Parts: sequence; structure tokens; C-alpha cells
Amino acid sequence: MKKPVLFLFSFILLFSLCGCSFKETLSSHNGEYIISAIGFDGLGDKIGICLEAVIVNTEDTDAERRLELIEGSGNTVEEAFYNASKKTSQPFMLSHCSIIALGEGISPKRFTEINDFCYSSGEITLSAMFVGCKKATALLSSQAISSVAVGYDIASMLEQQSRQTGINYKNCFYEIKAFKGKPLNTFSLPFLELTETGYYISGLKIYKDYSETAVLGNNETSLYAIITDTQSKGELMLEGESVKIGSSYTTWNFEKDDKLKINLILKLQTENGTDNHKKSIKRNIESLFYTTQQKGMDIFGLGNIIYNKERDIWEDVKENYEENFKNSVLTVELI
Repeated sequence: MKKPVLFLFSFILLFSLCGCSFKETLSSHNGEYIISAIGFDGLGDKIGICLEAVIVNTEDTDAERRLELIEGSGNTVEEAFYNASKKTSQPFMLSHCSIIALGEGISPKRFTEINDFCYSSGEITLSAMFVGCKKATALLSSQAISSVAVGYDIASMLEQQSRQTGINYKNCFYEIKAFKGKPLNTFSLPFLELTETGYYISGLKIYKDYSETAVLGNNETSLYAIITDTQSKGELMLEGESVKIGSSYTTWNFEKDDKLKINLILKLQTENGTDNHKKSIKRNIESLFYTTQQKGMDIFGLGNIIYNKERDIWEDVKENYEENFKNSVLTVELI
């Protein structure tokens, strides 16, 4: 996320000096189309694409900068992109794209196609951030809350949320691409929702093999982050009280006889927690695990941990892993 963020702050200065008008209709001009975000929506048998473009007139440095949303659709991602690009004579600069938004209804096949498109473009950086939303076009059509473009604003918001909550959003393009080399292709994306005044992160959307499997609320997201070691600090709402997490560290142990036995040892330090709070955290972890387990959703990627840590056990359970996971027994120890 280094290059897009540096670019973001330089553009904040440019736009504060020059002003901008949001989401104007396409017009004839000699400008560069700097793409700040790309959105994808499922349209039945077709796929829709929308590109948020920061328009810069290279011939007149005093000219007004502005944003435009350029849309297209097609039978493939490449065709949708081509149809969008036909609406302007200027080429798209994709190297500053910071956000790739996925609307609902993106099939696993389409997700793979989107990944391949991003990778083969040669311009989209591997640090571009993926986010989930209900409709990508609606998200990118809204006005940026605090910066020059929705894409850069969302990227900044994700980084700010990470600093405030301690949750490390593992949703960069290169990280999602890397899951293809693991036994279980399970990952999460921050899920954004729209309000009348803007947008906010409402939780996480969990994917398995590029298919949506679960949506977690903010409190479940904090539990998920603690369990998966992607949260270094933050807070949990427990029975109406806020408990501040100082640090957490997880250790997983596995056994296999008639059932797969999973033992989670959680070293948790809280700033204002009590023994009752720890018991509540234990109950919440067990509840989240049980709820997803009954649906065969290994949202924590435990299969990958078993593969890396206990190869013999993985060889025993991999052929029918979903069923083995459904019948597994979890024990949670808080120390």
C-alpha cells in the first residue's frame, strides 16, 4: 500500500488548491485518467466494471481536477474493461489503483478472472486492497468523505482502522493471490456498507475457494482477528462493556483418533479485563467456532495450520476435510 498512499496525500494537496467536482459526465478533454479504484458487480451472465478516474489535464496545470466514474459490462472482465475504455480516447493509468471493490454475486469463476485480470494488467500493484460491498458501482459513486477520491479515502480508512483497532486487514492483492498455493484457499475481506453520509467498515466477509461463505459483524471480526493472530490490540464489546486487548497470542494443537481434536491456547492480556470477561471471551470463541463449524466453514484456515504443523494428521483428514472439521472437537484455554 506504499505507492497509492503516497500518491493520495499529494493529491489531497492538489485538490484542496484546485477544487474538484465529483462524478461528472464524460466530456472531451486532453487529460490523464488516473484510476484510483476499480469495482466489479455480477450482472447475471455478464460482469460489470466501474473505474473511478481522477482526471488531470496535463496541458494546463491550473485546470480543475475532477473525478469521473466510467462503467462498462461484458461477458468477460477483459470485455467489460474494453467496453469501458471505449468511452474515452485517453488511456487508463492503473498503477495508482488502491482499491478493488467486489459487489455481491461475484462467482468463484469471476473472482479468479478478476485476479487474473489484475495480475496480467502489469500495472496494478500487488499492494492494491480488496474490499467487499453490496454493490461496487454504488460504493464508488458516493462522494469521498475526507480525501480526493473514494478509492484513496477507503485505503486511508483501512489503514487508520488498523492503527486504531490493531486488526491487520490481510486483503492485499498479493496475499489473496498467495492463498492459491495453500491447501485451503480461505481468506477475508473488509466489508463496507453505505449510509446517507458515506461508508463504513461493518465487518468481514469470509471467502473459501473464492466463494462467499460467511459475513462477520464488527465484534465477531475482533474475535476472528484474535483467533487468527491478526490483531495486536483493540477492544471487544462483552455484555455491554468494552474490554481493551493489550496483546494476544494463539497456539494450536491437534490430535486425531476417532475425531479431529483441536486445542486452542490463547495468551491474552487485557487492560481492564476480569476473570468473568475472560470466561465471556472463551464462550464467544466457542460460539463463533461452533456456528461456522456446523456449516462446514473453516473460516480460521485451520486446515492450513494442520498442513504446516501436523503433516501426518493432514494426510489422514484431507480427503474428507470438511466432514472431519464438522465432527471435530474444540477446547479453548485462556492463560
